[in-house]
Order: sequence, then structure tokens, then C-alpha cells
Amino acid sequence: MNFHLENIFYSNQGHQFVIVPIRTDQHRAEVLSFMQTQFRVQEPITNALKCSAQDTLPFYKDICSACFKYDLSLIAHDYHGQIAGIALSSLWQGNEIQTLKSSKNKEFGQEIRNGPYIGLDNANRLFSFLEMVENDLNLILKNEKCVLKLEIISVHPILGLASNLLKKSIEIARVAECSHIITSATAVASQNLFKKFGFKTVHKVLFNDFLEDGEPVFKNLHDNGSGAELMLYKLE
Repeated sequence: MNFHLENIFYSNQGHQFVIVPIRTDQHRAEVLSFMQTQFRVQEPITNALKCSAQDTLPFYKDICSACFKYDLSLIAHDYHGQIAGIALSSLWQGNEIQTLKSSKNKEFGQEIRNGPYIGLDNANRLFSFLEMVENDLNLILKNEKCVLKLEIISVHPILGLASNLLKKSIEIARVAECSHIITSATAVASQNLFKKFGFKTVHKVLFNDFLEDGEPVFKNLHDNGSGAELMLYKLE
């Protein structure tokens, strides 16, 4: 899918930006670097775990690979060509939505130890937590055939581009003829942004309900968040 979305935006601070679809190898490399240097540090759950770049690299690579299969993701640059923000999305179709095991279990120590990232407990903590948040996805989307999954919105903290990236992601979902957009919001700022645009919370997982050997995995989050919200937006 090709989208003609090359538009100039101005942040609240008056700086000039361009937001374009991610299509080149240079864009893809910039995205992964931005995730490691900005998103890893800013995101409350990775910050709470004190994740190193080594912890998150394979996890972020998997997210990027899932999103780069589609022409749905966005990158923002400033007037000098420096990356200022990203919005990563994948396209979920009905037959691609897998059913995860249904469980009210709060203890995930075993799942973390047996996770897909060998020797990287923090990556497995992130993976297991997001699986828990998205556990009811198949039930929520059981009658839908095409859903945009917004994996990540991350912006340079002083540039205020998140709203612009979300607007463009909604536009992309319409062009792709999606019925809904689904996202897992773990940061308070993201939750507030999505609610401002009309996203509805369909499932919430409290951080205190995600335990490893009886202890909450996520403590003392810098945004004072209480949990992650699975949020749904219906496209009219």
C-alpha cells in the first residue's frame, strides 16, 4: 500500500517537521536507533526495569519486523533531518489474530523464565506483560477482519508531535479500510492522548497484578501510572 502523506507540520514550539511513511533502509535503521536511545529511556515500563540497550534490542527488532512488513508506519524529521518521532503499526486481519491462553493468573515468573529471549529477563518481562494485556484480543476482535495495531508512538520529549503522528495513523487506517485501531498503552501520557482522540479502554491490567515470584515486576514508574490499557478506536 502506498500513501501520499508527505506533509509539513509545526510543533507547538514553532519548529518545522515532515512526517513520511517508513519505506527506506535508512528510515528503518533510524527507527531502531530512536527506539533504543529515546523510547527505551522514556517509556515508563522499560525505565522502571532499568532496561539496557542489550535487554531491549531483540524485542524491539521483533516489533520493527512485524511493522515493516506493511506500509503503515511513520517517521518524523525536523528541518535539519534529525529524527523527531515515530509511529509503528501493523495490519491485523481476522485470520492472523491468535488466541492466547485465557487466565486470571497474576503470577508470571515461569513465563518470564521460559520466554523467547534467552538470557534476557527484562525482554521476557516486557513480552509476557504485553501478552497479558492483549490476552482477550481475539474475543474483542472476533468479528473484525482488518484492524490496525498501533504498536508504538514515540516522540522527542520537547517537540510535541504525538498528536500529529496519531492523526496520520488514523488516516492510514481509513485508507487501508480497517474497521478499528487497537493499541496497548502503558504510559499515562499515551493513555491520555488516545482518550483525547476517542479511543475506549476495553481492558486494563494493573501493574500490581503482574507478578514475578510474588512481587510486582513494575514498581515506581516515573509517570505514576497504575497499569496498561488495551484501547480500541472505531473508524466510522
